[in-house]
This record gives sequence, structure tokens and C-alpha cells, in this order.
Amino acid sequence: MMGNGLAPEQCEPDFDAYRALLEHSREGIFRVDAQGVLVFVNQRAADLFGCTVDELAGKNFFDLHFGDDLPRAKKNFASRRLGEAGLSEYHVRRKDGTFIWIAVSSTPVFGAGGAFLGLTGFASDIDERKRREEISEQERRLLRRIAGDASLAEVLADLCKTLEATSRRPLRCTVMLADAARNRLECIAAPSLPQAFRDNRAITQLEGGDTACAQAVRSGLPVIVPDTSAASVSPTLSDMRQAFGFGAVWSYPIIQDDRTLGTLVLLPLATGAPDEEDRQVVDFALQVARLAMAHDLSTKALRISEQRLSDYAGMAADWFWEQDAEFRFTEVSYGPGSRPALPPYCNAGSLGKCRWELPYVNASEAFWEAHRRLLAAGKPFSNLQLQRLDADGDIRTVEISGQPLFDAAGRLLGYRGVGRDITERVRAEAQVRELNATLEERVRARTTELESANQELDAYNYSVSHDLRAPLRSVEGFSQALLEDYANALDDNGRDYLQRIGAATKRMGVLIDAMFHLSRLTRSLMQIRKVDLSAKARAIIEDLRHADPARQVDVKVAPDIAVEGDPDLLRIVLANLLDNAWKYTARAGQARIEFGVVYEREASPVCFVRDNGDGFDMRFADKLFKLFQRLHREDDFAGHGVGLATVQ
Repeated sequence: MMGNGLAPEQCEPDFDAYRALLEHSREGIFRVDAQGVLVFVNQRAADLFGCTVDELAGKNFFDLHFGDDLPRAKKNFASRRLGEAGLSEYHVRRKDGTFIWIAVSSTPVFGAGGAFLGLTGFASDIDERKRREEISEQERRLLRRIAGDASLAEVLADLCKTLEATSRRPLRCTVMLADAARNRLECIAAPSLPQAFRDNRAITQLEGGDTACAQAVRSGLPVIVPDTSAASVSPTLSDMRQAFGFGAVWSYPIIQDDRTLGTLVLLPLATGAPDEEDRQVVDFALQVARLAMAHDLSTKALRISEQRLSDYAGMAADWFWEQDAEFRFTEVSYGPGSRPALPPYCNAGSLGKCRWELPYVNASEAFWEAHRRLLAAGKPFSNLQLQRLDADGDIRTVEISGQPLFDAAGRLLGYRGVGRDITERVRAEAQVRELNATLEERVRARTTELESANQELDAYNYSVSHDLRAPLRSVEGFSQALLEDYANALDDNGRDYLQRIGAATKRMGVLIDAMFHLSRLTRSLMQIRKVDLSAKARAIIEDLRHADPARQVDVKVAPDIAVEGDPDLLRIVLANLLDNAWKYTARAGQARIEFGVVYEREASPVCFVRDNGDGFDMRFADKLFKLFQRLHREDDFAGHGVGLATVQ
């Protein structure tokens, strides 16, 4: 058997020559014979399925747990028999029971006589991209629900279900609203939690409560308990673990207009703290929750306004009117809460006139023509909206309703009806329409941004994995093969050159990884809050001292430097700047580093990092913050040219 668990006779003659190169590829590579049996699998392909190479060797390709995608996988295999190459995406189950999305690109292989020998393929992990697409689709769906007629509880319950379904780790989710008047947290959405959780007074107590939920609402800051079994956790959290089986509690405050409205609580079944991907999902969830609550508050405000108008009507805040058979006013009577029309046309000023003859009523001739036809037909009408001037000269919107009056013989005697001022209701409806339009625009804008970001990220990942890494692997593999197989045929210079080639390819791989890191930073969502930069600077310096204990550096950190910003991104900025200062003072006799702030009149404070290390030629200062641009040789100071680009 070969090193990958395959017999030599199972491999094509030309395949053996590249085995070492294929085995070290970061793409999954496999070979399938005409019956669908795997005759070659590299380590990366085995890793995708959570197996060893020996476990996959000789196994039928269709036994790899394709699930619902199995019919499509068989159909694609049949297409390869016909000579068609293709790229497909499959949702497959790994050995440990978890599922992963992979992209498989396969090409048929034919013998000299045209017989189908099987296929060769490449498999890539696309699970992260598919998860982003799923989250983006769920975000669009939830925003449509907010803009629709779903209640706040329905939207938040849907949000909890979405988080539970899309999370990489098993967890439960709940949203609690702060009710300061009753000193409790109202569990408004907890679709997967038992009623006993909702009714637990220790969990829902606000002031004096010792849970992460209560602490997050009181402080306005996230509270993370990575292990509920730790001795330091509160008794309530310990009881929660025993009763409901939660390994950790992550509680995030929901803040709108500087008010903490409640908390989003994630309850992982296993212990652990949130990672960067978890935080991005939480940012999305908090954004949706804030929009849902803002829409709910606006809807409630509209209902209050409508109820107020209804109360006015119940207190006779309308006016009443009557018309004769020629549709001229014979009576106009205003209630005590109404706003009369502009004198001299109120009350007696309207008598003897038709409605379309009143100078303070504004409508088009076409409108009046349709209204006259309706009156002539003796039909009732309701909620006829008009604009008129009131006694203060304001333009008001009024709503008129009328019923025809007939005598015993059925002849039309005139009309009797009521009117009411609906200006406030119309304005409130306009505000709601504007809010809904804004929400819809946000949905469209967010969708466009997400689609654009995903397209850019996909193009970038494709370029890195195929256009950059593949040639590097070839160069590194062949140079290593030359060193191993032909070292005796080369002189010292030749071996040195090959070693330099290998070192250069490894450095290029490091630069590619740095580009990935920079790409992830640009996609992260910012959470703005107050950040103690002095504390962060001291912590970073302490880490540098531990990493390089032989260095003696005089470091000064100004106290109490606090700014508004994203804590994680600000730490990255400080870490890059202080790391540079530490690095470039390595050759200074008495190294000094200072972190401080300058306060200028009527301007934002300016923070700085100052050191006495090696400087640079100011003619090239514009290159400092450009990606992969360095002003010092690698032999003098190691680096990749990414740090300051990340800072910018």
C-alpha cells in the first residue's frame, strides 16, 4: 500500500510523479474510477469530510453522505461520462455528524480508446460563504417582516429561531425587554426555552438581579459568562445550568437613542466565549432588534394618536350639517371641541351655499363634478376627505360623511351628515409611511451592500486560492523536490538558491494570510462605545515585555485617555503602532516609547505613539500606509508591510 492507503496499481503512471505535490495541496483533490470508487484522495479532501485518507480509500464516491444532494451528485457523475466538466455545490455530512458546504469541480478522464476511466476533482470549503449568504437572506426576510404587519414579539421570536438555526454551535436564544416600573425583564421572545425559564423570578429580576441579563441592561455593556459551572458565577447562573443545561451565557444590551431597551441573550449548550464570527452574527441580530423596536414604538405612537382622535369624536368634537334638495346648507353646527372654518364663512356664513361654493374649501372641479353626480343619485357617502382653512388660517384635512333624506313618497329632500378634523391622523399616517419607506430603503441598501461585499470577497478568495496559492505550491514543491532528489548534483550556490526560493514562497504565503486578515477587518461591523486607551496600551506593552524579556525599554503611558470607538479595532490600531515602536527601537541605546494625547482648542483630541528608534526618509512617507510597502530591509527589521495598512 502507498502512504495514502492506495495500492500502486490503483494509480495512473503519470499520477505518481505528482503525488507529493498533490498531498501538500490546500485544495481537496481526489480521483474516482468509472464505477465511482475513490482511487486517490489527498489529506485536504479527507479533512473536509473529517476522515483519514485510509478511511476514504476504496470507498464509493456516493457513500460520502450527500444527503438530499445525492440524486444531483449521481446526475453530475452521469454527465461526466458524457464528457462534461462542471462545478457543483453540495451540503455533506462529516464523520462527526456536522454538515459542511463544499464546492466540487470535476473533469472526466478518458482512455486512449475513448473509454470512460473516471474523473478527477477539486473540493473547496465554502461553508463560510454559504453561511454569510444564509444570514444575509434571513436579514432581508426579517426586515421585510418588520416593514410588514408582524408584531414585535413575532419578529423577535423569528429572530431567535434564525440565530438558533444558523449558529455553528448548539444554543438557545431569548430577547428580554426592560420593565423598570416593575423591576423585571419581560421575556418577550424565547421560542425554544421552557415556560419555567420565562417564569423564573431570579432570572427576570432587574435591579438587584445577579444574572448576566440584568447586569447587561444595568451597565449597557455586554456581559459574557463563558462557563456557568465556574466557582465564581452567581448562584442564579449555577441554578440555570442545573435546570436548563446551559454551558455559557452571552448577554448583549439592546440600545436605542441612548436608552437600554432590553437584552439579547444567547445560551450556548457548551462552554466558551464568542469568537469574531459569533460577534458578527450578534451585531446583525442587534441591528434587526433595534429596527423592530423602533418600528414598534412608531406603531404604538400611531395607535395612541388614533385613540386620541377617537376619544375626541366620542366627546362630540365633530360638526353636523344639513342640506336641502338643491344641496345648499340649511344648518351647520360645531361641537365644543371642533375648529371652526375661517370667518365669515363659518356657521351662518355657510348657510344657503353649496359645499363647492365655499371659498375656504379646496378641491378640483373634477372632484366636485363626481360629488355632484353622487348627490343627484341620492347615494350615501362616507369619509370624503377635503382641505379647508380654519379660523387660524391653518390648512386642515377634514372628513365628511352624509346620508340622503327622503320623504314618504321617496323624493330626495336633501342630506344630513357629520364632519371631523383628521389632520393629526393624516400626519401620523404620513410619518408611518415615511418610516416604512425608510425601512424598505434600508433593506434595499443593505441588500446591495451585502451582495457587493460577498461578490468582492468571493472574487478575492478565488484569486488567493487559485491564482496565488497554486503557483506558489508548485514552485515550493518543485524546489523542495530538487533539493531532495538532486542535492548531490548541485554546488553550494545552487542549493542556496533553491533554499532562497523556498523561503521566498513561504514568505509569500505569509503575506497572503496577512491579506486575508486585513480583508476580515474591513468586513467587521463597528460597535461604538467608550474605550480606555490607556489601559489597552499598558496591556499591549505588558504582552511585548513578556514576549521579549531581554529588552529594557522605558515606556510612558499617559493616564485616563478615553475615546469613543470600537474596542476591538482600536486595540488592533494600538497593537500595530506599539509593536512597530518596540521593533524599531531594538537598536537604540536606551529605548524609549511614549503613548499620549494632545488636546487642541475646539478640536478632537489627537493620540500619538512616539519613540526614539530608527527613522525613515521623509521623501517616502506617503508609502507608509500602503499595503506591502516597507521602508526598511527585511534583514534589518522583519515585517510584511501590512501593519500600518491595517491601522489606516
